[in-house]
Amino acid sequence: MKTLNTNQKAEIKDIVSATVSKANSIWGMDMTMPSVDFVKMGTTAGRAYPWKNAVKFNEVLAAENYVNFCKRTVVHEVAHLIDHESNGKQFDRAGRRVVHGRTFKSIMVSLGADPSTCHSYDVSSVSKKKFTWVNSLGDKMELGPIRHKKMLLCEIGKGYRMRNQKCRNYTFNGG
Repeated sequence: MKTLNTNQKAEIKDIVSATVSKANSIWGMDMTMPSVDFVKMGTTAGRAYPWKNAVKFNEVLAAENYVNFCKRTVVHEVAHLIDHESNGKQFDRAGRRVVHGRTFKSIMVSLGADPSTCHSYDVSSVSKKKFTWVNSLGDKMELGPIRHKKMLLCEIGKGYRMRNQKCRNYTFNGG
């Protein structure tokens, strides 16, 4: 598993700082430099924490996709902080939180970044192991480690397998 070296971490922090400075000059804001952490976080490339003025980046995905990560993901997460700073929390008509709405996409475009919301990085190095369960018809169901463990711990007719109709008739085939 690849990780970032000290220079790469410093460069990502510089991009965060430059993006905040650009936002301050474009929108006349007084945003401070957020804290930046590098962690292992599954298949999520990054996460913004506006209430903490912080961003976290997936160190493995950053190392494996360094150039594209710097261009897209770093700016994307800082754009969430900018959006929250300038517009606060936003909700749609149904009362659901809007995090990739029009204002977010407008901020991304103003910063010169692609406003798309999902990465297309190869996540095979950080994906969790899948477990295959099979029913009597030969239908297969792939489960992650948490749901797999729940299925193993429950006898048929009890707990998780009883509540989940789809899972009742499946057995683990060891794969």
